[in-house]
Amino acid sequence: MKILIILFFCLLFTACQTTSIIKIQILESPEVSLPRDIHGITIINLSLKTNLVTQNQDSGRNLPSKKSPHHSEVTNNCIQGLSDLLITSPFIDTVFYDSLLYYFGLSKDSTGKPLPLDWQDVEWVCDKTNTELLISLEDYDCSDTISQDIHYSFFHNADDAIIKRYFVAYLNVSPKAFWRIYDLTNKKIIDEYLYIDTIQWERSDNESSKALKQLPEKNNAILEAAYWAGYGYGKRIVPSWLEVDRFYYKSGSKEIKQAGKEVLKDNWTGAVQIWKKLAYGEKKSLAAKASLNMALASEIEDKLDIALEWAAKSYRTLNRSSSKEYVLLLQERVKEKRKLLSR
Repeated sequence: MKILIILFFCLLFTACQTTSIIKIQILESPEVSLPRDIHGITIINLSLKTNLVTQNQDSGRNLPSKKSPHHSEVTNNCIQGLSDLLITSPFIDTVFYDSLLYYFGLSKDSTGKPLPLDWQDVEWVCDKTNTELLISLEDYDCSDTISQDIHYSFFHNADDAIIKRYFVAYLNVSPKAFWRIYDLTNKKIIDEYLYIDTIQWERSDNESSKALKQLPEKNNAILEAAYWAGYGYGKRIVPSWLEVDRFYYKSGSKEIKQAGKEVLKDNWTGAVQIWKKLAYGEKKSLAAKASLNMALASEIEDKLDIALEWAAKSYRTLNRSSSKEYVLLLQERVKEKRKLLSR
């Protein structure tokens, strides 16, 4: 899909003066399928520990920092990230997180993997919150590293070549979050997954100490990394909104220029009225452009089958590579949407 999109926009490079790029949001399919009849989800924190969360590996370079945030604060941030993504999903009605639903540690197997909850415990939590699905954060760990490199830049003045040395400081925070999803209705564990990520901050300066001091405070970085670990896991289990680029034709006739002005005013209804008339006109070039613009307008409204019909009409009217690539892109989106709705 990424290769297709890159090719799609490369084909537009030579025509960029006649088109405008617009950003739209589309639903991206998740890796894991949740039951279709699920309306409410409860999230609980089973990962709490009495010790602090971080293992500092700073290679001898310490940032001025307060005491590391407590494990509960970090893991709550992780759950907040997941919750924030789930509530944006059009497929979920309720997301419930009760900070009082704590279990201080689960038993682990010989490999260190947390053992799953008993179904009696799952039922107790879901009954308390009147939900059908339980997502639990069952283990969380985090490490951070601080490092620094020396870089050189080269440039010329009127008389000589100059070499400039500068320092780049890095702060890496690597969260590991182990999640399970319990389906109470079917007594089934839908997913168990160790989410691993590394978030990097970098700052540069002519002086080593100044580069290090410009890095964000480590506590804030740890909390932010935890949040994105939860948010990132959410993308695995529910459809999430993804911002992508599309284009529309804005020149070729007075009418199509006027339609472009209507788009800039966010008057898509007015633009569609103009494009639809041009799409059935006698001039093939304008008809092809207008049809492709109609495909975009339909895609924005999530009417993908209609968008595909308009894109195909554009390609039949005038055999343009950009129209063909849009047809292929929309075909993929139609397949993905049908797969998503069938889950």
